[in-house]
Amino acid sequence: MSSSGSSTIALPTPLPLLTGPQLLGVFFNWGLLGVLTLQCYSYYDHFKTDPLSLKSLVLGVLVYEWVQTGLITAPAMQIYVYDYGNVLSVLAFHNTWFSATIMCGFISAVVQVFFAWRIFKLSHSRLRGGTMAAFIVALALLQMIACFITGAKEKADGIASALHGELLTVAILWLAGTVAVDVLIAVCMTYLLLRNKTGIASTDALINRMIRLVVETGALTASLSILVLITANIRPLHETLVYEAPALILTKMYANTFLTNLNSRIYLRKHEKSTVELPPMSGLQFANDGTTSSGHTSSRGNTTNTDLRQKSFALASVLECSRNAGSVMHRKDAGTESDDTVSEKSEKRRQRRNSIV
Repeated sequence: MSSSGSSTIALPTPLPLLTGPQLLGVFFNWGLLGVLTLQCYSYYDHFKTDPLSLKSLVLGVLVYEWVQTGLITAPAMQIYVYDYGNVLSVLAFHNTWFSATIMCGFISAVVQVFFAWRIFKLSHSRLRGGTMAAFIVALALLQMIACFITGAKEKADGIASALHGELLTVAILWLAGTVAVDVLIAVCMTYLLLRNKTGIASTDALINRMIRLVVETGALTASLSILVLITANIRPLHETLVYEAPALILTKMYANTFLTNLNSRIYLRKHEKSTVELPPMSGLQFANDGTTSSGHTSSRGNTTNTDLRQKSFALASVLECSRNAGSVMHRKDAGTESDDTVSEKSEKRRQRRNSIV
């Protein structure tokens, strides 16, 4: 359709509220694709010994997201380059019924099933873990089916100016189901991680960090889905395309959540290899460098328990002070050496050092 024909169309909303959200969604989609690519590189760099199935899943997610970004970019080129000025092209779904809706439902279900598998592995009870995982998988499949139905109805309608009727109903079911699954995953993971606390400060701090990561990533994807729901229903935004901005990046958020949780193990491995640095004990003075180095080395053992390290360090310090006191008393009993003897020994040490050099 020519641009002259489209100029006679009376738009119910300003044009920037139609074109702006689409453009921002495409830009953020590309940006999150770059983040995902870096995360995949970091994963393959740090986890070379992971199972082949998990490595294949990561590669499949990366390729899937590159294809999705390409499909998102194609209608953007059509709207803003080839059909520039054509308002109907702005309002049309193009291929976003598939690239933004169906592909989002599929990747979200894959990520949610992955978390269900982690919940099953994390649970000490197969019955409890299996029940949680089965319920999450069932909800994930249901929201994926609702998403496929939403995409089919979008293709049938053809115009994305407003969500209404059956299209709005199935879209609400899809997004509400997605939010429910994300919240359920966060609650189950938090519950299981809290049960694994041991009372050791370093271990509990690590578990708290994992809980924050699970809650934050789950809240992020759930918040985006809620934002799409609000902007697609609330007046007067429901007559605009503002909902497309978060909808176009929802797929990338699920993929990045998946990689973020995998790469969080980098911090866990660094924590296992790290040692606790003790504060200097100003009240203790050591007689020579050799014993100080030995005491410091013994305080950097393999154990990660801070209390044991401090006790070992204090015990070594007491023994060292006792040894030093004994050596001082021995020197007092034996008497001091004469100046000639000291100078003779110094000369011998100097000659021996020169011969080595």
